Amino acid sequence: MRWLYKAAKAGHTGALDPLASGMLPLCLGEATKFSQFLLDAEKTYEVTAQLGVRTTTSDADGEVVEEKPVDVSEEQVRDACLAF
Repeated sequence: MRWLYKAAKAGHTGALDPLASGMLPLCLGEATKFSQFLLDAEKTYEVTAQLGVRTTTSDADGEVVEEKPVDVSEEQVRDACLAF
């Protein structure tokens, strides 16, 4: 990107997990001074999860190899997510 816009400096404000979707802001030129501000800013996350499933890769991309019932309420899951 730096060469495309002929910017003296360029940087990004983090990294996306391979299974995540979202926006990764790029800072060019003088805007690189604000990258730490963006990193420290409050963020909101949305999660989709499947409990009680084990896969070959330990993520959503793997093949399901085991399923077990999970006895947790939606409220308990929400409370656990808020702890992060």
